[in-house]
Amino acid sequence: MASNSLRLALFILVSLPHVESEILTAFAVCRHGERNARFTFPGDPYAESDWVGGYGALTKLGSDHQFFLGYRLHSLFTNGTHLPVDKVYYRSSEADRCMQSARSNSHGFMGQPDVVEIHTVPHKTDRLLNPDAPCQLYYDVWAQIEHSKLYEDLKEKYAPLFAELIRHGISTGLQDTWMLFDSLNAMKATGKEWPIWCTPEVFKILDEMNAKLENLRSGFGLPDDLESFGQNFSVLIPRIRGGKLLWEIIDRMKNAVKCDQGDQDRCGFKFHAYSAHDATLMALLSTLKSPFSVLNGGVPDYNDCITFELTKDQGQYNVMAQYSHFEPQNISSIILYHMGPLNSCRTCHLDAFADSHEAFKPPEDFEEWCSRGLKQYTNPEVDENSKEGNSEKSPNESTTSTWYLIGVVMPVLLVFLVHEN
Repeated sequence: MASNSLRLALFILVSLPHVESEILTAFAVCRHGERNARFTFPGDPYAESDWVGGYGALTKLGSDHQFFLGYRLHSLFTNGTHLPVDKVYYRSSEADRCMQSARSNSHGFMGQPDVVEIHTVPHKTDRLLNPDAPCQLYYDVWAQIEHSKLYEDLKEKYAPLFAELIRHGISTGLQDTWMLFDSLNAMKATGKEWPIWCTPEVFKILDEMNAKLENLRSGFGLPDDLESFGQNFSVLIPRIRGGKLLWEIIDRMKNAVKCDQGDQDRCGFKFHAYSAHDATLMALLSTLKSPFSVLNGGVPDYNDCITFELTKDQGQYNVMAQYSHFEPQNISSIILYHMGPLNSCRTCHLDAFADSHEAFKPPEDFEEWCSRGLKQYTNPEVDENSKEGNSEKSPNESTTSTWYLIGVVMPVLLVFLVHEN
């Protein structure tokens, strides 16, 4: 989670005023509100019935916070003016906690409940908001990371913790300890007592380890030389996990410019809200290369948002991206942290912003690209086509690495199919 000391050190903007520029359109990609634990573990002192609404459900406090978050987003991005329903767009992950968060958020934003449709798609096919949707290319990349010295060093570092957990009947490893941390963190957030073995020191180590794994999954903290078939993983991973969402936002901003220039067919929404997961925000941050300056190596808290504004300023179309943190202790305000410099500018021209993020734009045929895995890059021509977004099939497509599929990829696949935050 983002450190308080870093947040205090950053430039803080409360209820940021927009005086000299016109907001053409705005976006908020937010994590859902506080929720119950999603998993159990050996010796868990709580049954599912002890969590109101069951595992993973949004709490009453989480719903209330999302309502106030929506209210504050309205005041930040509309200058207090009312937006008609057809100018407001809400898109949610299919997870119930995200859908409930979106409903509460839209209630706060619009001033009345259930007036905005909440759009969603099945979780396993959600390429915008579920970075863990099945993707063979990502599984292949992750398999390489698991066999890297970096990963082996992490396993060695946390081996004493795993040994301690085994003493309490909990057999786990680096790959799946996040589920244990998830349950303990939910207990902490909702005021439930931990099992006796979970001391503040143990929780701190679990928190640190979980953050390191989440950063690696999003492509943060990888060595510059960690690559395969000429593909740098610190670029390829963000392209897979966050590129689709980033470029939906960029394309919608480009349409807003066309609308402002008189093309009525391009006119769309004035405000876009996306209700999703911490992994979604991490994936989007990875494309902006802003994780450590914002989160200090941690992960997003409940209700945190990445916001984008497209403004018209003296005829120029500019983009500002910020990270917003919702303080539950002060629900009357949102604290915004400038994420810059983005491309060496605090407010970037839209064209420059788009050009500098071209490397993270995935091919048009995303499913085809994902399904072909790393082996598609063994052919130089296919590699070049992929960089240009060309989905033409590779002559080597039928050649499959048995070692990848059986020895490495299948175990990884089983873990990632259950992993969502």
